[in-house]
Parts: sequence; structure tokens; C-alpha cells
Amino acid sequence: MKKSDDEGSDFYYFGEVTVQEARQETFTAKGKKEPIVKMLLALKQSVQFDKYIEFEK
Repeated sequence: MKKSDDEGSDFYYFGEVTVQEARQETFTAKGKKEPIVKMLLALKQSVQFDKYIEFEK
């Protein structure tokens, strides 16, 4: 997980997920339509709240 691409290439691993929903959309970049996939994911196991707070800092 990471909040945005502005944070670089590092991320935090919170465990395995299941896909709740997935859909293909397009966005325009440099005048060209590009396909993307948006997904709603659910963690298989909950994460301690204090770990999330560390992630938010």
C-alpha cells in the first residue's frame, strides 16, 4: 500500500487481499486513451490500527 505515486516506489505490505470489485476504464495521457483497471481490495486479515497510523505519517 501507498497513499500515492508521489511517495516513490516504496510501499507497505499489509498481507493478502481478495478482489471485491474490478473494472476496466480508460484515461487520457498525452492525448492518447490508455486502459487502466481499478480494483476494490479487501485484506484477508485485519491490520492493527497502530500500524495504519504509522503508515499515515
